[in-house]
Order: sequence, then C-alpha cells, then structure tokens
Amino acid sequence: MSKIAKGDKNIEQVVKFMRDFVNNEEILDIYDKINDVKYYAKEEGYAEGYTEGIAESKKETAKKMLQNGYDINQIVKYTGLSINEIKELN
Repeated sequence: MSKIAKGDKNIEQVVKFMRDFVNNEEILDIYDKINDVKYYAKEEGYAEGYTEGIAESKKETAKKMLQNGYDINQIVKYTGLSINEIKELN
C-alpha cells in the first residue's frame, strides 16, 4: 500500500491511519465494542419488532373473528389472547 500511496499525500495519510488503526489494541477494542452494541441492538430490535408484529396480527385476527360472529371462547382458543384483550377490541 505504501508503494501505491507514494507521492500522494492524501493516500499516504489514509495508509498511515489504517496502519495506526490496526496496530492499536485500544482502538480495535473500542471498535469491536461499538460493533457488538450495533449488532445486539439490531438483533433485539428485530426480535421486538417481530413480537409486536405477531401481537398485532393476533389482534387483527380476533377483530375479524368478532365481526364474523365467532364466540369469544373460540377466539381465545385460536388467537391465544385473553378474554379481556378480546373485549377491549370491541
């Protein structure tokens, strides 16, 4: 990389920065921690969004079942929602 950068100040600065970055354990440790936080936040956000989506889907299904005259006990059985949750949808 040094051969490629030779004579170009901007590229020489980039090469120096990269070399310093990969040779500095403290910086690499911080970089790894930042990436871990981003990864887990993304994973938790996905899981949370998935869970919320399932809950909304159950409520929408229950609403449609109510509109079509299904008995509350049947709705509880098929959606897993509580009787109170179903009553709140009315």
